Amino acid sequence: MTQSWTIDAQLRTHDIQVVLLAHDATGPLRRTHRMPEHTISLFLTPDYGEALGRYGGGAQAMRFARFGPLSITPADVPLSVRSSGAPPRRLISCRIDRERFQRSTGLGADWDEAELAACLDVRGEPIRAGLLRLARETEAPGFASDLLVEGLGITMMAEVARYLRTVRDRSQQVRGGLAPWQLRRIAEAVEGATDMPPGLSDLAQLCGIGSRHLMRAFRQSTGRTIMEYVEEARLGRAMRLLTETDLPLASIARQLGFAAPSGFSHAFRRAVGEPPSSFRRRNRAS
Repeated sequence: MTQSWTIDAQLRTHDIQVVLLAHDATGPLRRTHRMPEHTISLFLTPDYGEALGRYGGGAQAMRFARFGPLSITPADVPLSVRSSGAPPRRLISCRIDRERFQRSTGLGADWDEAELAACLDVRGEPIRAGLLRLARETEAPGFASDLLVEGLGITMMAEVARYLRTVRDRSQQVRGGLAPWQLRRIAEAVEGATDMPPGLSDLAQLCGIGSRHLMRAFRQSTGRTIMEYVEEARLGRAMRLLTETDLPLASIARQLGFAAPSGFSHAFRRAVGEPPSSFRRRNRAS
């Protein structure tokens, strides 16, 4: 069943377009489309429906895999999405001219299968935070919106380039890393934490290896340190608690493992660029 999206609002510069889309229909979804620009998208509704996606067409098509709330679609690469059913949804989409993207990042059109697979379900809080900021500006444009869109668009290109470089480096590392089941256990423990995030020794025990081995192998497998990964997941949980609950900052700080609210506020501001109270007000206003 083909379903169309309606445009709620949009902003545009010469090479970058930001579009807020709404989808009120429910029911099964099967759709294949091709974008002329590199497109970075985020579902703004928490319940966007379970979906599968794949890039490519015909004999070159990938296998269907989980289609996450945050995705990257390269220009002129077919994307097929299917779902058994979904509630009404909202989506923010940042579309970047392919030539501008290539000039800015040095990335061409030769994305390999590992990179495309990683683009179906992107785990990158800086990219997510940038799209949320673009969504707020598109809903309520302010003075110099074009400058803000241009600046955030450049930031998004840099973050996507870093993300793809990490994926490329990881796919080239075939020895010394962690097994898929070990990476899966780490992800389940870190992203499923409802209290303090698990410590290094806890994660090492889950993987059946020592802490030093875990640090070395995790970096070999992912291109980043395990503490960077834990902090990124903790930041993502902080954003969700701030926007989706009315918990006081002190309670959120305790849940995230901070000894004091001031420590949480300092860490959040350093990562996001604004205090948690301001982040909550801006997102609630949106």
